[in-house]
Amino acid sequence: APAQRLLITEGAQHGLACILRAMTTRGDTLLADAVTYQGINALCRTLGLNLVGVDGDAEGMLPEALERACALHAPKALFLVPSIHNPTAITLGLKRRRALAEVIERQGLLLIEDDVYRPLLDDSLPSFAQLLPARTIHVTALSKCIAPGLRMGFVLAPEQWVADISATLRIDCWSISPLSALVATRLIEGGQAGAMVVAQREELRARQALLREQFGDLQVQASATAPHVWLHLPEPWRASSFAQTCQEHGVGLLPGVAFTLRQEH
Repeated sequence: APAQRLLITEGAQHGLACILRAMTTRGDTLLADAVTYQGINALCRTLGLNLVGVDGDAEGMLPEALERACALHAPKALFLVPSIHNPTAITLGLKRRRALAEVIERQGLLLIEDDVYRPLLDDSLPSFAQLLPARTIHVTALSKCIAPGLRMGFVLAPEQWVADISATLRIDCWSISPLSALVATRLIEGGQAGAMVVAQREELRARQALLREQFGDLQVQASATAPHVWLHLPEPWRASSFAQTCQEHGVGLLPGVAFTLRQEH
């Protein structure tokens, strides 16, 4: 990545906040998966933005649904988590990525690509930042793949957006913590970061195997190295009562309503 297009933030969530404040105004509309990362929903609420869900299938967001949403809502941007989607654990295949990229290009959309889980994949597909470099603001971080306590996020933006995103970052905190940056730099340059990613991946693989064994015939969407799964509840369970019952038995989880943008989901 060209250094002049790269910004370092206090984690991916901070990066997303800086991007949205730089490129949107109150009342603008953003598109996202109909079931999506709860952090983007919270950010849009606090900034007065409309977040509209786009339908998908077992392979992720549907290009034709994105096309319809663009015609209906005239959105400012699209938010996607293409690798080990949070929360559904879907990774967009290459064919679906290219089909969505064609719609994004044709509609003149700006894409915010949240790719924090990408290093956990065994095999990485081309990112949207590679497929659509002029239309993609790419966000990643070290917390998911190395250590949650290392709050280091990275934003790779088209050149015309760098100054505005930098300005919002300075308003927030002047700069990121130099000490965190030094720790991250030494881990990367010394090779430990790469080894930690591999260790995280294998630990998650073991946990996913254990979960599949325990869940038996329950319908679960997962990925071999994902840090989360998406459980389809059997009848007669409903999300809120299921979450409460789990909590009473010492198991913490989030009900689907935390991630859904439309009530019928």
